[in-house]
Amino acid sequence: MNTFQNMQQNELPANGAAALNFALINNSGTCELDEQSADQFTADFRLERLQQYTTHLEVLLMSKYRETQNLHDIMDSRVMEVRQKQLEHERIMIHQARRAAMGEALGVIAHKWRQPLNAISLSVQNIKDAWECGEINEELLERATLNVMERIKLLSHMIDDYRSYIKPSVSTEHFNPIQCVKVLVPLLTNVLSCFAAIEIQDVDALREDIQVAGSQDTFRQVLHNLLSNAADAVQKQKVRFGTTLCGAITIAFRRVESDIIITVADNGGGIAESLQEKIFDPLFTTKDDKGGFGIGLYLSKIIIENSMDGSLWFDNIPGGARFSIRLPCLAVKKGPL
Repeated sequence: MNTFQNMQQNELPANGAAALNFALINNSGTCELDEQSADQFTADFRLERLQQYTTHLEVLLMSKYRETQNLHDIMDSRVMEVRQKQLEHERIMIHQARRAAMGEALGVIAHKWRQPLNAISLSVQNIKDAWECGEINEELLERATLNVMERIKLLSHMIDDYRSYIKPSVSTEHFNPIQCVKVLVPLLTNVLSCFAAIEIQDVDALREDIQVAGSQDTFRQVLHNLLSNAADAVQKQKVRFGTTLCGAITIAFRRVESDIIITVADNGGGIAESLQEKIFDPLFTTKDDKGGFGIGLYLSKIIIENSMDGSLWFDNIPGGARFSIRLPCLAVKKGPL
């Protein structure tokens, strides 16, 4: 019996993972598997299958990861392509808006130059008349010369101011928006005051040297758009109600936490409810009779929100509309403006 047992055991295949062993033949002549060896074999077999399944899953996960990465790369490429097209579209629209602004600026320059040129012409004429009448003297000549030179300096300053206004610079800088408004408003007053009086309020309440980041030139363009739109609204309201309406445009400033809010309000009747959702859309204009491009408010919103990290919105107020610009302040220095 022992010899038969040894022979049966030697005929079993050797396995590093598990080995089956026959037990001794019982009295009835049947064989039983050693339960402990069977359990070990089953556990090793399951472990091997689990390792194979894990390896297969790792391969599948790596494949899916590569596919996901490829999709991300494709999406990034498409997003960059769309963004480049959008930037090019914005650049073209900004160029068109600048050309329109330059045309308006030339009209303002012509209007503002007329008075100093008339004064220079009168001074020259006075010198000529005095010479012809024999009344020319050193005092008259000195006074006329000073008058002419002052007018020439004024014209020169106007050229510098308008060159700064329309130059195509979009570099980021730190500037005081209140001072920017103070410089810009006098340049536009002679033209816009034909329709409305422009008033700057609440400047003295802000004693700090407020600084914001962005392009001062493009910020001026935003202010120019808002003031021009306000003047157009007041002009339409005057046509509707006659000359009894006293047009008014008010620019105000206030601090809210670490931001500054600049508002441009008018009494031009406000914005109709049917137009409010479209007011910042590109190519939307209510100035068809004046050849409006429909890009002024659209570009203003892009400049304030994308380039200056601020926000631009509007609301109707009694008798008119109010546009508000909110910009984050970079530094606050105590001292007079």
